[in-house]
Amino acid sequence: MDMITKVWNAALCRIDKNKGKSRFTDKAIGFLEGILLNNAILSFAKGLSAVTVFKAASFMMSITVSVIIARTLGPEATGTIGVVQTAANFLIIPMVMGVSASASKYFPSADETEKKEMMSTVLLMNVLLVIIFSFAYLSISSLVTDTLKLIAEDLWQYSIVIAVIINLGCITEGFMRGSKSFYQIGLYRFVSLAVFLLIVIWRVLVNKSISMHHYFSAVCVYQMVFAILAFLHLRIRPTAFSHKYAVRLYRYGIATMFCWALTSIVSGIDIFMVKYFCSARDVGIFSAYVLNAKTIFNLLFFDMFLIVFQPTIADIDKTYLIQKLDKWTVVLFPAFITGASFLTVLVILLFGSQFPLRPEYILFTALGMALSGLCQLYGAIVAMEGNHGVRLCLISTALTTPVLAFIQYFCIRFNGIDGAVLSYAAIHLLNLIFFRLLIKYKFNKTARNKGFGG
Repeated sequence: MDMITKVWNAALCRIDKNKGKSRFTDKAIGFLEGILLNNAILSFAKGLSAVTVFKAASFMMSITVSVIIARTLGPEATGTIGVVQTAANFLIIPMVMGVSASASKYFPSADETEKKEMMSTVLLMNVLLVIIFSFAYLSISSLVTDTLKLIAEDLWQYSIVIAVIINLGCITEGFMRGSKSFYQIGLYRFVSLAVFLLIVIWRVLVNKSISMHHYFSAVCVYQMVFAILAFLHLRIRPTAFSHKYAVRLYRYGIATMFCWALTSIVSGIDIFMVKYFCSARDVGIFSAYVLNAKTIFNLLFFDMFLIVFQPTIADIDKTYLIQKLDKWTVVLFPAFITGASFLTVLVILLFGSQFPLRPEYILFTALGMALSGLCQLYGAIVAMEGNHGVRLCLISTALTTPVLAFIQYFCIRFNGIDGAVLSYAAIHLLNLIFFRLLIKYKFNKTARNKGFGG
């Protein structure tokens, strides 16, 4: 019996001993007993505990690398790194084509034979997609680097390579989430980040220098180490192609991909606008506040929580979960803001005096991260309902993206980096309000049918 189960059972025994003492304690005990007797919550707690230790260590290593780079290379290089990472996050989308989300949804209910067929099918499809889109990206290099001047040619090539490698890690992690291998995910991320940190430290302490090219090479090694470990764990073999699973996984995945793409436009286009309208130093400061702090927040929130949360709720009524989340929002939102504020201040202080500590930037960055966290929670619940749920997310994102992008353009065009940080909070507030209203409309419309309609 594992430690979490022992603690769980001990809590249930203690509850039984305290029943009948008063009406108040009986109500409280009834509430706690309902939680402790819920197998889904027990499964969630086990999964979360499995990754917490490794993610905490990964968090420390991630901060250490970011601090070394920021203090060594300064705001301008920090901004350039942010641009390359954002570009890679755009390029990865059609390569993955949302299949990592499909794996999280369909893998838990599949038997071993079906899992092998799914992984083999996805691997073969992914090789084809990587080849197609890699050539496509290389063919538009002159447009991106010379005509639009979004990024330098060598950095564009780094973005493509990083996207290809991250794509492998993204797909394998999706299958590992689906099989609830949370301990292995945490362990492999820890090992790969340790390699990443050692490379960076070696360049700084031994070679006495580090450049952006050294950094991007280290990023490639880090992502490749995780992908290799994940492949070995899953024992993926490209032995068969199943048309049935290809249709099922990619039909769900394509809808997720479009939602992912539109979300990435809103969450990533701002740094390119800052690069176009502001100075290189402003790009670095914006990257430190929004990109670095957001990355660390996602490491703690998304990697430690949502990767366990989604597979756990796969078979639970989604309308019930949304009602529970509505009630818990009053607790979660202040907690998110507090945590995000602390992380933002910590990051900026560690980055050094070249990065100014601005109270208004801290406030708007924390608000944006907190609102984004709530939106991710609602989106995670709705998306797990199936194709109808994914379409609901897609409709919300498609309708709001043009408006939110215009708000970003207006704020950055006329207010520079101040407007960029302000717009980060504003767009996530508007996005959450609209998405929640759309869920409410859809929920009210289909409540009589007991759910979103799977």
